[in-house]
Amino acid sequence: MINTKLESLVIDLSCQIKKDPLEQAQETLRLTKYVTSEIISATAKVTSITRLKGHPATIKGLKMTGGSVIENYEIIYDSYGERHTATYSKKEFYDL
Repeated sequence: MINTKLESLVIDLSCQIKKDPLEQAQETLRLTKYVTSEIISATAKVTSITRLKGHPATIKGLKMTGGSVIENYEIIYDSYGERHTATYSKKEFYDL
């Protein structure tokens, strides 16, 4: 289930450009399936986060970036009335 409390969810990936229209459609479908799966996993993860860097955190947004796969996760969060960001690799993010 997607966390409806997120103010923003951004995905920034590159799609490999193929000369053949069928191959391009297959690449686009592959990327779409991958991103859909990752949105479900990543939003489930951020809903479980209540503390970051040792402080209480209210998650406000998530930005996922990379090349043909998601490599970095930037969490936008509020703590003690201030807005913060923290960027993690995929492994670091899922280990939070």
